[in-house]
Amino acid sequence: MTGVQTCALPISAVLDLVAFAIAAGDGMGAAIARVTHAAHGPLPDVLRHVSLQVAAGAHLSAALADAARASGSVALGRAVHAIDVATQRGTPLADVLRAQAGDARAEHLRTMLEVAGRREAAMMLPVVFLILPVIVLVAVYPGLVALRIW
Repeated sequence: MTGVQTCALPISAVLDLVAFAIAAGDGMGAAIARVTHAAHGPLPDVLRHVSLQVAAGAHLSAALADAARASGSVALGRAVHAIDVATQRGTPLADVLRAQAGDARAEHLRTMLEVAGRREAAMMLPVVFLILPVIVLVAVYPGLVALRIW
């Protein structure tokens, strides 16, 4: 490795990369192949399998639908459905993929906010029962000693 760190890309980033490749003039199959060579992680691995299926003669939409079902990802399933609808209606794929990437980002943000809301209550317990009493004790103890109550 040449010192470049790699990390698993979220679905929104992968969809953006595919949209950029399509906007640059690649077809859908070539765009998927380009992204799978450049990216690492679970989703690019699934797309690499799709690319291999297409190279073996499978239809792209069928291979994508199989991959979406196998991965169990709701966002990938929505993206595959949007790609199918876009190809049937003649809608530009790059725009559709960018919209799907934005939806995936919004879904991820919503999920993160829900998790943060649940963990907020759990984080309040140590504050209320450990830190706050210690702070009150540190603030009140010198006064109690000065009054010789303690």
